[in-house]
Amino acid sequence: RAQMLSDFEVIGIKVDREILRERLKKRIDLMFEQGIEDETKKLFTQYNDRLQAMRSDIYPIVWRYLQGEIDLGEAKEQAFYKDWGLARRQMTWFRRNPNIKWLSVDEILSIYSND
Repeated sequence: RAQMLSDFEVIGIKVDREILRERLKKRIDLMFEQGIEDETKKLFTQYNDRLQAMRSDIYPIVWRYLQGEIDLGEAKEQAFYKDWGLARRQMTWFRRNPNIKWLSVDEILSIYSND
């Protein structure tokens, strides 16, 4: 049985949903700018779809784009909705934990800064 420690706090960072959505969109754009296409080609050549990550992450979406099944805009949109779904599930899971103290970045900085 795990022991509970009482000398720490678990802080969750509150982020507005619209801000999170915009960050996810920027992240996807950055992934394409940094060459997710080449990474996907290499991984599919090496592993095909034998690895779970090749079937469940952004790679199948990029692969469909590379095969001409969808265009770049559709690939980015599908990747966004996949990431957004994951983020929503994570938020739901974390919010169930009553030990997490949810604070905004400004609240965290004002409470925990060394100034």
